[in-house]
Amino acid sequence: MPAWLRRLSATGRLAFPMTVTDAGGGMLLVKRRGRDEFEARFLCQVWFYEFDGARDDHVSDRFARAFAQDRGSEVRSVRTDEHAEDAACWLHGDGWCLSRREIHVAE
Repeated sequence: MPAWLRRLSATGRLAFPMTVTDAGGGMLLVKRRGRDEFEARFLCQVWFYEFDGARDDHVSDRFARAFAQDRGSEVRSVRTDEHAEDAACWLHGDGWCLSRREIHVAE
């Protein structure tokens, strides 16, 4: 996913279904808001058939627990900077993080 974010244009958007095995998930909308800043919100619940072997079971389990808590309502951004997991991390992964941190866009 970080490679997809790097390829977004300055005004680029990415709609990405994040699901878990046999439990659905949410459609994540990511908008580039700066060189390395990405605003993110879950739009709605979704259910997709998965590709065999395409799911990381460890991330899937952690996502299922996080999504069960609040359906992603606290997610505000995607982080690709290297950082330690902290209270702002909604779901922390290897090279990426769904974060509660707001992105402030200069108007």
